[in-house]
Amino acid sequence: MFTPSPVPKKPQKKARKGHSFHLKRATGQLRTVDGPLGSKPITAMIRVMLNDFKPYEVDFFSNVKLPQGEMAALTMEAPARFFQKGKVMRCEEAIPSSKIVTDTAFKYRLTLKFQFESPEQESTVKAFVMAIRNEHLKVDAAA
Repeated sequence: MFTPSPVPKKPQKKARKGHSFHLKRATGQLRTVDGPLGSKPITAMIRVMLNDFKPYEVDFFSNVKLPQGEMAALTMEAPARFFQKGKVMRCEEAIPSSKIVTDTAFKYRLTLKFQFESPEQESTVKAFVMAIRNEHLKVDAAA
């Protein structure tokens, strides 16, 4: 008598929890500080994804290449006023085949590691990062 072998069950896909991932961007300015005596500061326009803010550093795109190790000050007006000095830890050419059309070409990807002058300043930056996460990057659980 022939007995068919049981058909193996296909593994079920895990159900998505329905969380969506939001990306919000902001613009700002980066200006070099503490350059050689008599040198003009370099000013760059930046575009930052708010998701890239961390309590100790931020990654962003820039229209100007800055040397690694350069001290710079980052300023943003929105979504909230932000000013912080830091050191350029990385500056690489962004993907040149980008299809983003904009008036300003943000050709470089930089990492700025914050340089804190006091524990209070460090706490202020941490509070800013948490406020961005809670107020501007809320994940919609029902999405």
